[in-house]
Amino acid sequence: MAAMVYSHPTGLLACLLLVLYTLFSYPRRLWRWLLPGILLLAITFPQLQARFGMAVSRVNDTHETLGRPGIILDFFHYYAGPLLAQQIGWAAAPIAACPP
Repeated sequence: MAAMVYSHPTGLLACLLLVLYTLFSYPRRLWRWLLPGILLLAITFPQLQARFGMAVSRVNDTHETLGRPGIILDFFHYYAGPLLAQQIGWAAAPIAACPP
């Protein structure tokens, strides 16, 4: 499990989901995860620190970016296209898809 955490960014999520599955499906067997869980945290602590620091910096950068005026309009222009006809088409598509 420690190799999963070091080899791929979603490895930590896989370990967490495995523990949650065990918690809800087999609550009495959760005690068997105590020693492997402590060892996993001890082995992967440097990687967890680095990822937590990266997540905190990304959240801070996102808050600074979202505070900029016009960010929603820029987002809409990026996905809908610069032409007015494209923007009208993308705005009307969800409305046209709804049944009466």
